[in-house]
Amino acid sequence: METRAAVATEAGKPLSIETVTLDGPREGEVLVEIKATGVCHTDAFTLSGDDPEGLFPAILGHEGAGVVVDIGPGVNSLKKGDHMIPLYVPECHQCDYCTSGKTNLCQAVRQTQGAGNRPRQDARGRAVRQDLLYRLRRHHRHRRGDQRRQGRSRRQCGGFGLGGIGLNVIQGARMVGANMIVGVDTNPA
Repeated sequence: METRAAVATEAGKPLSIETVTLDGPREGEVLVEIKATGVCHTDAFTLSGDDPEGLFPAILGHEGAGVVVDIGPGVNSLKKGDHMIPLYVPECHQCDYCTSGKTNLCQAVRQTQGAGNRPRQDARGRAVRQDLLYRLRRHHRHRRGDQRRQGRSRRQCGGFGLGGIGLNVIQGARMVGANMIVGVDTNPA
């Protein structure tokens, strides 16, 4: 399959709009049509060349949402047509970090993350591992904000961690009409 993408070919260089060929999904992998994405600080860090784990060429933008268009052998958590979001740091639910109740920085996943096994499509045509995706429930599918807002003014929401991403979650909750939003963070700053 061919698609167009903004490719980071090397550190510090402008992105290049290119046609890339995507391989079909292999064992345990899923091919996703990305419907929306953003480029965050982590992507900027990779593009700067300061990220020791930065791999090139790369298609940046691991924060997004999409629809599963194909699945490889052994995929049991997703099916074609599922709406999903990529997980930058998923959890194995078995390592010391995941079971500590203190952090979600899974060390089992962390060991492979630096080897390019991230929830982002790279320019070498890899699909995404199924454990790096989260299936959205039917009522959370991608829709415009004003469509979500209808009839949802009595919703409550909690945001855990009030850094850049957590504050965006709180903004999103407000945009869709949440009437009570609680922000939780252990860092007083």
